[in-house]
Amino acid sequence: MFDKDKFLQAMITQPTKALEVPQLKGFFPKDAKPVWEVSALTSEQVARVAIAEEKNAGVGKMITALLGSNKNEQVEAIRKTMGGGDDLPSDYARRIEIILEGSVDLETENDRETVLKIAIYYPSIFMTISNEILILSGEGGFIKAKP
Repeated sequence: MFDKDKFLQAMITQPTKALEVPQLKGFFPKDAKPVWEVSALTSEQVARVAIAEEKNAGVGKMITALLGSNKNEQVEAIRKTMGGGDDLPSDYARRIEIILEGSVDLETENDRETVLKIAIYYPSIFMTISNEILILSGEGGFIKAKP
């Protein structure tokens, strides 16, 4: 039988992981190791990720702004890669939200542009970060030992 009292008293923490991102070394302090720290998602964060598809309308405009209006060919190439138009494929939008929710050092809405730029210029890092967050989320929490 499940011991709900023991469960409720347990000190449980979300798992975290430091991912090495050597390709981004130039964007870290000189003596710092280039790591991107991620955490498992809570059920509330998973729910926010689930509605990412609804929120992705207009992200193409943000890409245009991010790359600058004088780079029309580059913007068009990115749009074609993502499926055209101003909307993003739902998996792409979902992964942006996963990274925003599961990255320890990001503040969701304030860092959307950062995640988008990583997605555009460092797609393998983008995929690796989102995949690792999903793996951690599937593992569940860890019971902390009492001091």
